[in-house]
Amino acid sequence: MEVNSFDEALQTITTLASERRGYVATTSSEKQENGKLRAQVIIKILPENLDDFLGKLRNLGDLKNQTLATEDVTKAYVDTDARLRNSRLIEKRLINLLENNAGQVADLLGVEKELGRVREQIEQLQGELKSMDMPVQFDTVTISLAEKDLETPAGFLLKEHAQLSLFAADVEKTYSEIKALASPTVQITNATLDRDGSARISARISMLIAPENAEAFIANVKTLGRVENYQSQSERVARGGQGLSPEARMERDKVELNITISQ
Repeated sequence: MEVNSFDEALQTITTLASERRGYVATTSSEKQENGKLRAQVIIKILPENLDDFLGKLRNLGDLKNQTLATEDVTKAYVDTDARLRNSRLIEKRLINLLENNAGQVADLLGVEKELGRVREQIEQLQGELKSMDMPVQFDTVTISLAEKDLETPAGFLLKEHAQLSLFAADVEKTYSEIKALASPTVQITNATLDRDGSARISARISMLIAPENAEAFIANVKTLGRVENYQSQSERVARGGQGLSPEARMERDKVELNITISQ
């Protein structure tokens, strides 16, 4: 279901279940980046009150999907009950062995160990039978809730990428000058200097620049050589959702600048 407010919906669900002699078994919720909540509520309700409960539930919000299913646990119940009776017979036999003190000490210790394992199995089987008894007494309703505008972006991140190609008479000097510009607002992520077979030198530098310094920094780098080519592109990435939102804030990410230097 899509609802206006999870807290208000949960309060209404709890009241509806209580009025019909049911209860809230579990609740879980997850807050999205935009502050909206996605949640799941599991209700136990008496079978005779199920239809009325579901009818009232539809008034909470926009019903997106509903599935009704039944589970026949008869065979599983009979099999588990038979295993429990067999385990109790084994338990009695082991107790008789201990009470009659038959066998060596090592054997008796082995019997005690086996008795402990059988009793643990008995407790497990009793728990399984008890859990299968519960669905007979109560129907289970699993409600998935999503607040309206769940997919509305919390904001947008503007990512900018720039490619700069420079010609330089002295590639090594220009390469060093650009590397020397690194600062707390300019992070060099990769830098390589290459020589080919004819001793020609080229260089590549990749960096991330704080958006408020990017324009002035790129203009400064352009003065260190002759600009062969410069290209810039940007993309807007939604944070915590999809689509458009007039209320969402726009933030600029660090500008990625890739520089190539050749002779």
